[in-house]
Order: sequence, then structure tokens, then C-alpha cells
Amino acid sequence: MRKYKNINSLETAILKKEEKLREEINNSTKNFANIGFGHSMRCTKINISFSKEDKLKSDLQEMYILLDELKDKK
Repeated sequence: MRKYKNINSLETAILKKEEKLREEINNSTKNFANIGFGHSMRCTKINISFSKEDKLKSDLQEMYILLDELKDKK
């Protein structure tokens, strides 16, 4: 993960990551909503991956920890 030295740049990066997370959640919801009623009866697999969401959530947690550390240094 990138190291930020400036609080302002870190805060803007956090805002961008939060926006990406919202987009991924919306995409997952849309994909899940597109699965039809008889989908499982047609012998097809339901493959909805949440790995992008999980990665973004873990990145955001690390960024929040880094933000707290930078604020404590001031």
C-alpha cells in the first residue's frame, strides 16, 4: 500500500476509495438482482464474487489507521 505523508492527499484518496466501494456494492447488487427465478433450475452456477469489495474494505481500513497515525503525529 502507498505511504501518504500529507493528510489532505490521504483524505482525498479515502474519498475516492469510498466511491469505488459504493460502485462495487451497487454492481454486486445489480448482478444479484439480475439472477432470475429459475436460474438454479437451469443447471448453471451462480458466481457472484465479492473479492473487489473485500479488497476495497481492507484498503480503507488500512487508510483509516494511517490517517489516525498521521493525525496523532500533528
